[in-house]
Amino acid sequence: MFQAERFFNRTLVITITCMTTLSLLVANLAGQQQGAVGQKQLKNVGGNDVKTVLFKDANAAMNVAIKAQADILAPDNFSEAMKRYKRAEVDLEKGKGLDDIRDNLGESIAYFQKAIDATKLAEVTFPN
Repeated sequence: MFQAERFFNRTLVITITCMTTLSLLVANLAGQQQGAVGQKQLKNVGGNDVKTVLFKDANAAMNVAIKAQADILAPDNFSEAMKRYKRAEVDLEKGKGLDDIRDNLGESIAYFQKAIDATKLAEVTFPN
């Protein structure tokens, strides 16, 4: 009787383990398929490309920095801003989370602003 009980317990543990693994696998596959559908839906939201919407503020900050010649007058901050901007682009292409993309864009905007501020200081320090 003891052997039969042990056999039953082992069989039960193996069955539960297999069922749990199988259910996790199915849930993971379902999540991947849903993620693929979600990515297709993200491509076009309200008639606007998602990248256009997400990158709007960063693009504006980059354009102001370029007009202020921040790439020349504040190359370190401008370079850091571009790194973050490009990282956000890569994250978007790979379908990473929007929080990561927004974080990189926020950091990018902050560095563009630092570069713009540095160019203003350069204008005051070196007029014409």
